[in-house]
Amino acid sequence: MNQQLAALDIYTIVFELQDLIGSYIDKIYQLSNDVVIIRVNNRESKQKEILYANRNGVFFRTNQSFETPMKPTTFAMTLRKHITNGRITSIEQHEFDRIIKIKIQKRETYTLLFELIPNGNSMLLNQDGRILMPLKHQHWSQRSIRTNIMYQPPPSQVNPFTISFKDFDSLLKESDADLVRTCAVKLSLGGRYAEEFCNHLSIPKETLAEDLSVEQRKQIYTQLQQFLQPFKEHKFSPTLVIDNDKKIIIPFPFTIYKNKENKALSSFSEGIKKNLDVNTQQIKISPLEKKKEKIIRQKKQQERAIKDFDKKIHDKKHQGDIIYLHYQTIEQLISQIQKNRKLLTKKELETILNQKEIVKEYSPDSPLLTLLLPDEHKNITPIKIDYRKSVAENAELSYKKSKKLARKKQGAINALEKTKQKISSLEKQEENHIQQQLKQNQNKQKSQKQFWFEKYRWCISSNGNLILGGKDAKTNDQLIKKHLEKEDRYAHADIHGAPSCILKNKDVEGKPKDFSEEAVQEACTFSACYSRSWKQFAEAQAYWVLPNQVSKTPQSGEFVPKGAFIIRGKRNYCTCKMQIGIGIINIEEAKKIMGGPPSAIKKWCEHYVIIEPGTKKSSSIAKEISDFLNSTPTLIQKVLPPGESRIISTSKT
Repeated sequence: MNQQLAALDIYTIVFELQDLIGSYIDKIYQLSNDVVIIRVNNRESKQKEILYANRNGVFFRTNQSFETPMKPTTFAMTLRKHITNGRITSIEQHEFDRIIKIKIQKRETYTLLFELIPNGNSMLLNQDGRILMPLKHQHWSQRSIRTNIMYQPPPSQVNPFTISFKDFDSLLKESDADLVRTCAVKLSLGGRYAEEFCNHLSIPKETLAEDLSVEQRKQIYTQLQQFLQPFKEHKFSPTLVIDNDKKIIIPFPFTIYKNKENKALSSFSEGIKKNLDVNTQQIKISPLEKKKEKIIRQKKQQERAIKDFDKKIHDKKHQGDIIYLHYQTIEQLISQIQKNRKLLTKKELETILNQKEIVKEYSPDSPLLTLLLPDEHKNITPIKIDYRKSVAENAELSYKKSKKLARKKQGAINALEKTKQKISSLEKQEENHIQQQLKQNQNKQKSQKQFWFEKYRWCISSNGNLILGGKDAKTNDQLIKKHLEKEDRYAHADIHGAPSCILKNKDVEGKPKDFSEEAVQEACTFSACYSRSWKQFAEAQAYWVLPNQVSKTPQSGEFVPKGAFIIRGKRNYCTCKMQIGIGIINIEEAKKIMGGPPSAIKKWCEHYVIIEPGTKKSSSIAKEISDFLNSTPTLIQKVLPPGESRIISTSKT
């Protein structure tokens, strides 16, 4: 989403959520490290609704369903424990901050709190304001967010709804930014709202806030009340503005967007969700790219700040020069003010001074007066003078401010240099990441190479012979008919329905390979472990025979079902331990998951897991093994024996 929610956006969203008061919490899910959704049973519509919260500054309500994780996180489970079936008693904005608080009544009162700021958080508080569970533990110099401490909000912003004229006046006079930036940052309106507000004024938005007259400041304060009136009266007409490739959500039509495409929305939340959908479908940005974009934005801000410093440094020094240029005129004026303040009333003095051509503004309640003085090029420049100080002191004050700004500029230059180094470092990381991705893709392509024997169960014996087994009746028949040759050995577990197995007298490349007694034992173990014996025994019997002892042709009175064979003559029995190894093997530079007797797996696989019959379902075991081998549960399940298992050792133990 390319639109960061401002405090006035939160104000609008909170109003739209008021109809959920009295509704009940149904369920909580955590979709990712940043995203939490709350499912609510709406008491009015009787429908389930979703509150979607991304801790990086996205919040909306929707009827859309989301794909939720099979296993809830600790955060989701903790919230479910405390607030499932709890009743929502209030939804409010914390002061004028980008924080939403939802109070929920169950056995006690809980607060579900969402900090919708960059690198924000979601958390549950108890009735004392103590944090029961945060989405993420965080620490700053002034506050921390972690379990079992009192919640402390970030420093509050100025509230434009409640600010007095006195505080508003001071805010403007003390600002060193222009009007629009002062409104955006100091007054907490945010960029879009500050631009729209300034568009309603007759004063240029680029005017420095400190240069505004008393009358102008009063005019701006009055206009602010009018601008906020639709919010106070909740007169919203949510609108989607399409500005080239940007989509902007606003609570009512703005004059600054009157020449853009405007589309009416049913709700502010609808617009946020639409904006989110569009952007997430268009591009998925990697964490590295996000970090780089953030630092590039920081670099641009620093470059702008340095330019601003250059202008302010010049302006302050220039003001000092002008003061010295008009030394006698200013000295006479200061002397006149100091003398007449004792002889005349405030009003009389104000009248006299404001009649002077060089006086732009004088107020008896302020020690400052603004003079209009020409510089060396005859350009008229507003100059602030403190009549309590001498001319030299006033000039020196301007020079000091210029020097102070120069020091700040140097700090900004140093910070910019560090930012450039960070970007350079990230670009190198990005390049390395791309190379790694290319290498991974090449490895992936190699791992996707399919071998003919993969249609069966397969394994490589500890001395290199290929072992093959049927997966079902059909592949049992195919395997024996197509691949059992006179130099091979046939293996089978001594239990009905076991797979037919072949110990090949060849390796995976088809080259002749004599087999050892250990290889024969491994083939028998392979057959036994992938049979029903896995579910029933700690050990099982299996046998091997020569290929000419295996027949599909029945004698009179015999019946051979599909996938079965008739064994004639002596059977050579082996006792087989019910243990299987699973690991990653490289075959012709392709990575494959192999399952087989532990001795074979340990021989060929650097990373492996050994399992035996246990109590864990195949899906759970597959997940554990895939995490260890950095594979997928689907690939692991293909090589698991038929039944429940447990891990007894790994290549790291």
